[in-house]
Amino acid sequence: MISPELLDILRCPLDPTRTARLDQEADGLVCQRCRLKYPIKEGLPCMLVEDAILPPGASGLQALPCQQAPVAEGAQR
Repeated sequence: MISPELLDILRCPLDPTRTARLDQEADGLVCQRCRLKYPIKEGLPCMLVEDAILPPGASGLQALPCQQAPVAEGAQR
């Protein structure tokens, strides 16, 4: 179990804004924004992107919401 104090300061390393908080699950910490799961090894969160588990349906890191370019205001689709 990760302490609430540590959860308060940890953020997803892939989030460019550094605002995405992490939710604790039984087997890891999950980014609230992109749903990337960081495993907990020997009681410590492993925050290495290389060790993270992609969310269902994501084909790669480039497919995550935090890695998509924001749509400029007034841009046409």
